[in-house]
Amino acid sequence: MKTLLKARLVGDQFLKMILAFRTCYIGGRYGGGKTLLAVALSYWLLGSGHVEKIVSNIPVELNNDDNGNLRRSAIILDESWLYINDKKSVVDYSAYLRKIDSYLLLPSVYDIHYRLGHFMCERLFNLQNFGIPVWIYRWMLSKGRTKDKGYFYLVNPQTFYGRYDTKYIPFDDEGISKRLRKTINEFRPINKPENLDNIISIGSSDTGNHALDDVEDTINFMVENMGWEVEDAVKKIKSIKR
Repeated sequence: MKTLLKARLVGDQFLKMILAFRTCYIGGRYGGGKTLLAVALSYWLLGSGHVEKIVSNIPVELNNDDNGNLRRSAIILDESWLYINDKKSVVDYSAYLRKIDSYLLLPSVYDIHYRLGHFMCERLFNLQNFGIPVWIYRWMLSKGRTKDKGYFYLVNPQTFYGRYDTKYIPFDDEGISKRLRKTINEFRPINKPENLDNIISIGSSDTGNHALDDVEDTINFMVENMGWEVEDAVKKIKSIKR
């Protein structure tokens, strides 16, 4: 009789931060366990009662997506570098996650916009090469002057083999941006006839009107990190003088 080995995520601090930040950029090389971890996290969120369904732009075996609104959803946006590339797209996909009680998982081989890249993780070691069914990941937090990192583990990752389509090419977000817009529109007060489209655009690729915002973002990012590096350098110089 075949025994089903259950997968297990080990790392309370990491999982608590997933719940706190509601977004996680999963980076790394090709074939580095990015999408598999996103699927594992979505299963964990569903099994723990934090969400009611999994929504993805790639086929996932546990498909309880009713194609309705995106409240209380674990949203997987595979190859997210294609979509999360400027300030506007950050707002489009993540501005109201807490309001709709959902989570955004962002596996991507290339960097995404830094505003959603501040909390990220990547696989360090695949111990399956040594006969041990464990993948070791490192998480990193870099938000302004807050810097932190740690480790977590995925036990029995092979449990997720075949549970999603590794060959599927996500040419678009499979309508996730449109469904986010529809979900957010449901919060519009009935006594205000103005449609949300007049306030915020979701899912559009037109970034021409946001060029100055992106420049400002880049400058702010450089200044924030410059301040941190200068402060760190001063501390090192003082320690040398001692």
